Amino acid sequence: LDKRLAGGYAPHCSPNGKLKIGGYAEKVKIVDAASGKDVHVLERAGGGWDDVAWSLDSNRLALAVGSAEIWDAQTGKRLDSLSAGGERYWSVAFSPRGELFASGSDTVRLWNVVSSELIDTLRGHTGYVRGLHWSADGKTLTSSADDGMRDWDVAAGRMVRHRKWRMGWPSPDGRFGADVHVNTIRVWDLETGQRRLTIMPLPDDRFIAFSPDGHYRGSRAVERDLVYVVQLDDGRQETLTPEEFTKRFGWKNDPDKVGLTGK
Repeated sequence: LDKRLAGGYAPHCSPNGKLKIGGYAEKVKIVDAASGKDVHVLERAGGGWDDVAWSLDSNRLALAVGSAEIWDAQTGKRLDSLSAGGERYWSVAFSPRGELFASGSDTVRLWNVVSSELIDTLRGHTGYVRGLHWSADGKTLTSSADDGMRDWDVAAGRMVRHRKWRMGWPSPDGRFGADVHVNTIRVWDLETGQRRLTIMPLPDDRFIAFSPDGHYRGSRAVERDLVYVVQLDDGRQETLTPEEFTKRFGWKNDPDKVGLTGK
């Protein structure tokens, strides 16, 4: 979820699971997902990007690098560099059928993938569009900026819905979004804007996840890493283990309530 990892940019897997793209040592590489071997080194200046997107058939990929660069993933050749009005693009996304392409600045541009023709410009955001997500049928495009999420009827070129929360990194079905905040991963319900899950990485490849009401689940024996800080009625604070907290207050953790389909 975090775009940057130590030593480079986080690799993004193609939809068919066979390829990954990653930025390392000022280079952008397409690598074989199974072996980790280089397939192509993209001939461009610099190894970073603001966003990356794969076409659903995994044959093309796009990089938001100021302009929107379209690359052939099978040959490693750049097909086009899209730009309009000197804009800087922060987000990119292919439509499910691959015939349309969206780029986000403070507007959303829609392009024909084959001809590179600019088809439409969707206006309304007051900040930079840092997230784009197509509906499964390709009829609706969702854009996200600091002023919230906007759903667009692509054929009509008009906004049909405005939500006041941001999308973050969307799930494939568009139901959930995630962001990285102070060493945690937060997952949101994009329909309601409510937080559903908070995941915290721990040392030695362990983790713990919390529901909004405090239930938790995680790696084996994760309770050993937990303490409850309790504010008492007289203003004092006490630190309790999970077992002590349960005995004292009668509250019991339920791991089944932690997740995106919690009971």
